[in-house]
Amino acid sequence: MSKDPSSVLVNPFSQRCMVEAETIAILDARRHDRDMTLIEPLTRVVKKGEIHEFVLTDDADAKPGARINRVAYLAFAVITQEGILSVGDHLFCGTETIGQIVGYDETHMPNHMNIVIYAAEAKTGAENNLYLGQSFFLLPLSFN
Repeated sequence: MSKDPSSVLVNPFSQRCMVEAETIAILDARRHDRDMTLIEPLTRVVKKGEIHEFVLTDDADAKPGARINRVAYLAFAVITQEGILSVGDHLFCGTETIGQIVGYDETHMPNHMNIVIYAAEAKTGAENNLYLGQSFFLLPLSFN
């Protein structure tokens, strides 16, 4: 099997559209024994209408290929503006930064993908005072 080029390149993009999503379920649970292994690729395409789960971790060592245990479940959201996600992209809720993408987990595929976000304090969706229909924005803060 050939090596995924996205795991080699630092940032192959000169421009990308912002990905947008809208919450459809707010979560209020956490685990300290999740044993989630993040997949190696740094990028994932998300399509309009897909539903994915957003999960926070406060594990500073979280990165593609790593195993993580501490997670707080944020929300399920439907993609409203498709695009390409990349490790390092930031998740915004309004003007507030929630955290930064550190990887993806495909345990539940093809049902949904877990988009794993690093946050210094991993709080659940309820603890973040999220509400149904709230907009998420995922975008890079800078390019190479």
